Amino acid sequence: MVTQLSGLHEERERKVKEILMKHRGKENAIPASQIAHQIGLDEGETYSETRGLVLGAARKYQLPIAATTQNGYYFIETREELADYLLTLDGRIHEIETRKRLIMENYIRHHGEIEFEEGEI
Repeated sequence: MVTQLSGLHEERERKVKEILMKHRGKENAIPASQIAHQIGLDEGETYSETRGLVLGAARKYQLPIAATTQNGYYFIETREELADYLLTLDGRIHEIETRKRLIMENYIRHHGEIEFEEGEI
């Protein structure tokens, strides 16, 4: 059973790779919903499995894949697309760091100072 699931996962990653190779450049991005449909996945609005397959295909097949919040995934074709996507990722990192600080500050306001053991966080 595990081998069958592993084989199905690998087949889906291969299909995702083929789909992404046809969507070169930001102007040709494909939404996760269309990828899911093309590989025969029926999942909810989050498309979390599809997103995982896209990341897996990027790793396995060493694909330069980017994502937009509006249009979906695409194979990066130009240095400009690469630079734009890296800036987008940097922005996400900043947003997450800001959120981490906010949550920590709010926790301290409600519960008082806290010290973490080395390696705890």
